[in-house]
Amino acid sequence: MFSPSWRVVFDGQRVACVNIIDWLEPAQALLARVESHIAAESKPELVRAHMIRACEELTDRRIPASWRRFWRRNCRRDRAAAANFS
Repeated sequence: MFSPSWRVVFDGQRVACVNIIDWLEPAQALLARVESHIAAESKPELVRAHMIRACEELTDRRIPASWRRFWRRNCRRDRAAAANFS
């Protein structure tokens, strides 16, 4: 059973499990920590990490369309929640 912060994205034969976490640490500092962790692994599972700080960063065509839709949907929810909260 996934916790509420987890999302599952289906894209044809691809399935991705995404855990959405909000960090207080700046994105660049967090990215440096992640890259340092990847570099320290003898057999890294990941090649690199990418930070998405805003929906406007989702224009790169290398990002699969299903992922762009997923993140845009989540950005809209976050904006709506923020508007209802204030």
